[in-house]
Amino acid sequence: MRSYRPVVIGVRGAVAANHPLAAQAGLLALRAGGNAVDAAVATAMTLAVVEPMMSGLGGDGFYHVYDQAAGRAVVFNGTGPAPAAATPERYTGGIPRTGPLSVSVPGTVAGLGAMHRKYGRLPWRDLFAEAIGFARDGFGATRAHSHFANEYRATLMADPRSAATFLADGKPPPLGAAIVQPDLASTLEEIAADGAETFYRGRLARRLAAALEAAGTLVSAGDLEAFDA
Repeated sequence: MRSYRPVVIGVRGAVAANHPLAAQAGLLALRAGGNAVDAAVATAMTLAVVEPMMSGLGGDGFYHVYDQAAGRAVVFNGTGPAPAAATPERYTGGIPRTGPLSVSVPGTVAGLGAMHRKYGRLPWRDLFAEAIGFARDGFGATRAHSHFANEYRATLMADPRSAATFLADGKPPPLGAAIVQPDLASTLEEIAADGAETFYRGRLARRLAAALEAAGTLVSAGDLEAFDA
């Protein structure tokens, strides 16, 4: 397939992401003296804000790092398991793709935290500035954002908070409309200040477990506490 995108060449590094604001966050981390791992964390956290239909704190990920000094590749497995309560008896009709019973233990934050502890150069909290800013102050809706908001409008409308955040009066937001997520900004600030650990065993974990239970998922506080990447 022919591509019309220009070739981009970096002298000391380059960042690729599915959203320009996320790529910008990674590039700023490099310019601040960070390494590829720092850039990856900044990029991933920003994607959780500006591309919620593809990325998020509740997701999973694999992180592949080449350790030049050791001459080896290291993979961090940030994929969470099924909840302990997810027994076969609960899924006699098959594994659902959507809904509360489809939710597994989120691994993204743990994976990024483990990778950064091992190989990061910049302070963890410094890598969240762009993500927090876009969540607190907003970012402009892209065509892709509006497309997915329209495709999943019924799902978003089923939750008042989701509808208020990602729709405009029940409709897909127009191009460039500000998407503001103050609650996500506060969550990111907490993870930035307290580390990835708080998502699984800290104050944030307790609130997360309560919210997951209220939503009808099988993920418990014990599942979060037991997980590590």
